[in-house]
Amino acid sequence: MSRKRYYPYLIFLLCFLIQGGILGIISNCRGLFYTPVCEELGIGLGTFTAYSTFYGIALCASIPLATKLVRQGNLRVVLTAGSVAIAATQYAMSWFNAPWQWYLAAAVQGICHAVLFIQTVPMLIHNWFADRKGLFLGLACSASGLVGAVMNRATERYMALHGWRASYRMLGLVLFLLLVPACAAFSVRRPEDVGARPYGADRVRAPTKAVQKDFQNFKRKHMVFGALAGYACLICLTVGYNQILFLLGLTFNHSSEQASSFVSLAMIGTIVFKVSVGWLNDRFGAAAACYLSGFGIAAGLLLLMMGQTTSFMLAGSLLMGMPMAVSIVVMPNLVRSVFGEQEFESRYKLLSILVNLSSNFSYSLIGWMISVTSYQDTLAVGALVTAVALLLSAIAFAIRKRSFVYE
Repeated sequence: MSRKRYYPYLIFLLCFLIQGGILGIISNCRGLFYTPVCEELGIGLGTFTAYSTFYGIALCASIPLATKLVRQGNLRVVLTAGSVAIAATQYAMSWFNAPWQWYLAAAVQGICHAVLFIQTVPMLIHNWFADRKGLFLGLACSASGLVGAVMNRATERYMALHGWRASYRMLGLVLFLLLVPACAAFSVRRPEDVGARPYGADRVRAPTKAVQKDFQNFKRKHMVFGALAGYACLICLTVGYNQILFLLGLTFNHSSEQASSFVSLAMIGTIVFKVSVGWLNDRFGAAAACYLSGFGIAAGLLLLMMGQTTSFMLAGSLLMGMPMAVSIVVMPNLVRSVFGEQEFESRYKLLSILVNLSSNFSYSLIGWMISVTSYQDTLAVGALVTAVALLLSAIAFAIRKRSFVYE
């Protein structure tokens, strides 16, 4: 077998490691440092955790530039430089003594996140996989849950033995080993660049000219995009609900051990549903993945409202892995399905900004609602928001369908 036939799997490995490093380590392990850092440096939790806001703002602001770099620049250089920078800033945090230093480092990491993941992973999966794109995107994105679960436990134990400063250095080294060699070795934008073929090319027929023309003649795109933008903003407001599961469990008088298991279930759900919605997209289409994932989120929130019952709390916690699957797997597949490949880059660039803004804002919004109302009311609002999001997605699909019939 020619070495070039292995290239799609190497690209998949690259995407898997990028996802695992950025979300599995940078995002999923940051909470472990809150208490020890604040206690040693004598700073408030709100002051310290504000660095995640700088991360989100920098991420969203840099998406247009990152998209241009990934599409037109030397991909190997761009990704390798981004991976070195994100690992170096994580390592450097071990010497920080003031909140502003974390704010600056978080901004750098947010920019690197935009370069390494937002457009890069969906683009590479699309270019290198002619068949089962949704499944492979879901599998690649499941890395955040797998790496997050392993590194959370490993970092917690390492921190107990060596402290938080040494733990930052350990994570920086792990990030370097995960990202830099793979980016330097496997960063190839398209199969044609190395004389290879995409996975499943023999099983997939190229679209006919009639189908291509159909996409080009699709009208009322501004209305469809507006509805999908509203859907994206609303559905991604539910991303932050998995962060309240521990305290929600305690509120319903579950033990600390049970409350911890709820958080673990949400992480497992993230892994399972990223793969599941990718398979749904390939098997039944983007609309089915959109609707079923939305109903799953609504069901999870309703089950959590009845969380006094352990079985309901467990099921609801598992379903709280669905919002992250929607934001990372459903959204790019949805944009590509509705608007076609020719307009994917321009449409998804704007939509990814909205997705990331809404996802990062959800944590603060949910915390504020809990402080002024109650957990039950906050969950009810989430279920209502999900219902409205589903309605907007249905409107988008209906307008698009009618455009083909009447125009």
